[in-house]
Amino acid sequence: MNRVLFDIDRKMLDKIHNSSLELLKETGIRFPNKEALDIFKHHGFKTDGEMVFFLKSDIEKALETVPETFKLHARNEDNSFVIGDDSYRMAPGYGPPFIIENSGEMRQSVLEDTHKFCKLVQTSKALDFNSSIVAHPNDMPAQTAHLDMLLSTMMLTDKPLMGSTSSKQCAQESLEMAKIIWGNTEKTVMLNLVDSLSPLQYAEEMIDALMVYAKAGQPLIVHSSCSMGSSGPITIAGSLVISNACTLAGICLAQLINPGTPIVYGLGGSPTDMKTGGYINASPEDAKHTAIVTALSQYYNIPCRSQGALTESFSLDYQAGMNSP
Repeated sequence: MNRVLFDIDRKMLDKIHNSSLELLKETGIRFPNKEALDIFKHHGFKTDGEMVFFLKSDIEKALETVPETFKLHARNEDNSFVIGDDSYRMAPGYGPPFIIENSGEMRQSVLEDTHKFCKLVQTSKALDFNSSIVAHPNDMPAQTAHLDMLLSTMMLTDKPLMGSTSSKQCAQESLEMAKIIWGNTEKTVMLNLVDSLSPLQYAEEMIDALMVYAKAGQPLIVHSSCSMGSSGPITIAGSLVISNACTLAGICLAQLINPGTPIVYGLGGSPTDMKTGGYINASPEDAKHTAIVTALSQYYNIPCRSQGALTESFSLDYQAGMNSP
């Protein structure tokens, strides 16, 4: 690929990639999961305790088996679509624990809010599929809330959906629920978001979920990001390198488990508020990561996932509109 990707020079992408490979080889990624470590060792990877080290050839071999496109099947086949072609697909926001009423009052979201948002997704002409946590139901037990949300999605929408990755059990139960509709999970019917834990590691529950879905051949969004200046470098360049390294490592594990597992490449990053330690949303750095993740996904010939409509505003005002395109 010699063309310029979204006005981002090929040399810049080569530098991000090569720096990521150096980091993967010299520093490694922490995988605190015995089963994952055994898989890496079985395939000849160098390990040191929970640290796994990757050679350039390991990453290249994994990327070769990732499909450039795949079809995500819906309960209503008319709503199924391909991921990875020149089009883009839209999903609603992810994980809001609070609702702001018209009066401006903020309250905890409940299961009824999840139902309402699922209905909005179903009737929307702009949204193609539903997220896993369209609104977090605080009135449901934490141990079973993922089942309530997934049931709401399955009953109130017939568009493609996402499974839960909160734990190994959540992933397994999501697949069991999918089998109620499709009879089996031989087709790609459930998109699943796995996040790394910056810096340079994965949480055990994320590794568990990744392995469950990879074994089932279900597509994975492998996403990495850091809070710049706290859990990662303060520069965009440094953030891109460590996040890209983490994403590549997760992709590699999925392909070792089940070569050909569909992958969606994800990467982000935003600065830390040095006064409060809080995460800054809707920053210029966010926007730059959004542009570069698209270029990197084309660089690797993998579909990509990013985010939009970000704002620091707490109401539907002028700032929200300006921040959100």
